[in-house]
Amino acid sequence: MNALVKTWICWNDTIAFLYKNVVYRQREVSVKVGKVASNTMIYSGNIASE
Repeated sequence: MNALVKTWICWNDTIAFLYKNVVYRQREVSVKVGKVASNTMIYSGNIASE
């Protein structure tokens, strides 16, 4: 029982760690990419309309 609980706690910590690092960074990156993409579209739209 103790080993199972320890494994469970360790597993939860690992998931939390991965979630914080991977998902948070991915969200940051996707926000940056989204901003760049929308700025590029606006910019190219302005060029096309001129």
